Amino acid sequence: MKKNYFVILFLGITTLLISQNSKIDSLQSLLITSSKPKKIEVLNELSKSYRKISLEKTVDFGQQALTLSQITGNKKMAIISKYNIAVGYYYQKKYDDALKMFMQCSLEAENTKFYKGLQDYYFNIGLILKKRQEYEEALAYFQKALQMREKIGDKSKIAIVMHSIGVTHWYMAELKIASEYFLKEIEIFRELNDKKNLAAGLNNLGNIYIKLGNYEKSLNYYLASLRIKEELQDKIEIAIALTGLGNFFWKRENDDSALKYHLQALEIYKTLNEKKYLSTAYNSIGLAYALKEDYGKSLEYYFNGLQITREINDDFNTGIILNNIASVYVNEKKYSEALDYFLKSLKIKKTSENKAGIAETSKNIGSLYLQMKDYQNAFDYLSKGFDVAKQIDDIDILKDYYQSFSDYYTAIGNIDKAFDNYKKYVALEDSIFSLESNKQITEMRTKYETEKKEKEIDILTKNAEIQKLKLRKNKIIIFSFIFGFIVILILAYIIYRAYRREKIEIKKRKIAERKLNNLNQNLEKRVKEEVQIRREQEYKAFEQSRLAALGELAAGIAHEINQPLHSIAFAIDNMSMAIEEDDADKEYLQKKTKDIFSDIDRMKRIIDHIRTFSRKQTGEKKELFNINQSIKNAVNMIQEQYSGHRIHLEMNLAENLPKILGNLYRFEQVVLILLSNGKDAVEEKALNTSVNYEKKLSVRTFQEGKNIFMEFEDNGIGIPDKNLDKIFNPFYTTKKPQHGTGLGLSIAFGIIGEMEGKIEVESEVGIGTKVSIKFRNKPLKE
Repeated sequence: MKKNYFVILFLGITTLLISQNSKIDSLQSLLITSSKPKKIEVLNELSKSYRKISLEKTVDFGQQALTLSQITGNKKMAIISKYNIAVGYYYQKKYDDALKMFMQCSLEAENTKFYKGLQDYYFNIGLILKKRQEYEEALAYFQKALQMREKIGDKSKIAIVMHSIGVTHWYMAELKIASEYFLKEIEIFRELNDKKNLAAGLNNLGNIYIKLGNYEKSLNYYLASLRIKEELQDKIEIAIALTGLGNFFWKRENDDSALKYHLQALEIYKTLNEKKYLSTAYNSIGLAYALKEDYGKSLEYYFNGLQITREINDDFNTGIILNNIASVYVNEKKYSEALDYFLKSLKIKKTSENKAGIAETSKNIGSLYLQMKDYQNAFDYLSKGFDVAKQIDDIDILKDYYQSFSDYYTAIGNIDKAFDNYKKYVALEDSIFSLESNKQITEMRTKYETEKKEKEIDILTKNAEIQKLKLRKNKIIIFSFIFGFIVILILAYIIYRAYRREKIEIKKRKIAERKLNNLNQNLEKRVKEEVQIRREQEYKAFEQSRLAALGELAAGIAHEINQPLHSIAFAIDNMSMAIEEDDADKEYLQKKTKDIFSDIDRMKRIIDHIRTFSRKQTGEKKELFNINQSIKNAVNMIQEQYSGHRIHLEMNLAENLPKILGNLYRFEQVVLILLSNGKDAVEEKALNTSVNYEKKLSVRTFQEGKNIFMEFEDNGIGIPDKNLDKIFNPFYTTKKPQHGTGLGLSIAFGIIGEMEGKIEVESEVGIGTKVSIKFRNKPLKE
């Protein structure tokens, strides 16, 4: 049977070639004797005849016809000549040259109103733009071609252009629109009894449903497509259908069934020696083995496919297979080999202008560098690939990028950006699996099934319209009720508020009268009470500022504790591996255990210090303490946070300073207030300067005579002279509401005053600010 098939195929090809050669000989003989106008027609016929024999001659005869058309001024024949040249370029994969010629054809046809063939010019322009992944522009030309073909009424060509529009929307992840065009295409091919194209359309719908996760519908369409192809005995199409089934079972994570169907398709392609399809089959099987974690078999099939794509100069699929080979090496943790193949893949994809492939492989390289902890290269490749992904607006690829960026920012400790990117990833995940798979899939299924019966469509449409009107009416009633209810609630609230305000005002007046009577009765006692209340309010303000400082420290504290936690986890992991490999001697375990206890002790010290700092500290409790130690305690709590903001913090602390009398933790609060103000000053200056600017803060202690000094300096925005005499006033601030309350310097001033110290501020706008604190050294017993 197989032998007979090849005999028939050989005889058919031979007959076609003989017939074609006979026609060419006849045209070349006619070329010698023809006049110039006739020669143009003959040259164009020769150009068409050589399309299946020699594309170079197709272009050559087209150029001769074009030259002669331009000499004779025959514009119509010039358009036909350019079309033949464009077709030759197209099949030689010289897409830029082909696009240029097709564009000239369409413009000249529009200008000369020579509309014959214009629909084909538009359609071919759309095809090239689709290959270049310029989808919006491609759709515009496909729609022009569709309008013309619908006017002509050529149903077969209408279905073909609908197929291309559907595929373009598919590539744009607009699955609902794609399905609508595929359904229209299927109905036309069913009407024309074109079973081959009908089977292809059913296969496309299977691809849509598998993308949406409706596997039952997907399998039904794939099987329907396969039955038609088996009826037609078209082996290549049967193999394509088997590939679709393999992809279906791959999505269902049924690796064995997926592999079975892909191997069946491979045998058919081998029999027919279809190298283009053969390379795709090798790639699919390699992927199936990779999913089964049989990486040796996977690489074997990938390399077979790679050899074929290189033989036939198929850069598009070469780039894909190189990417897949690299992915296997990543799974095997062979990062050097993986990087080499990823870079080769990216280079070929850039050459073939495969934007989706460029975005995918750039993401893979970024993720690989992330695993290798090369964060700079990881960020560079992710950023460049993300720009390409945004150009093609592919939801699946963008979703993967947001997840990779989340991993990157997590690795470098930027939790806010990591969480922001993760939220974007989840949002796209929800839009794909919720919106598409529920609402759109229901609409597609209803539309496809109802379009088979035109009478039922009319009835269902009318019922749907009636239902919509009822729903709209019900919505209006519901919204009216809700609106009325809200208005009543608002009016009730306004009345209640007015009544409440009146009661409060009456109550306040009564309280004020009682207070006035009490003050008149015992003025001295009332003054003492008011002083006490004021002290309590000031203490609350101190406590609020201290707690606000704790809030600012949260990120730094988390980082401080996170580092020893990672070290402990890494040590335990190493111990586990050593035990499994029987390589854990007593000395090794003792060392690792010592490291773990060291990290635990570090966390304990951090937590003990924060617990002590966060406890309420009364202003009356004073003791001798080391000013340097207090400064170090405060800096340790915020150092990592400030380092994350790229703020350079310098400390120059004099040794052997005498101890001062006061509250250690309240003085830490002063240091934290000054550091926080300095951070805000340099951050604001960084936002408003375009030159290279290094954010700097410095803390200095020293002794002069009997005085002990602490100086804090920043190179931030500075303070205007007119504001210097107001900065210690409570609630005075020039910051935005979310950035400050105006209590910080007022509280610092109060604390230093309690310690019998002095605080002074010098500042220059645009240069920076220096805060000086002076204490008198008094010889006291500890």
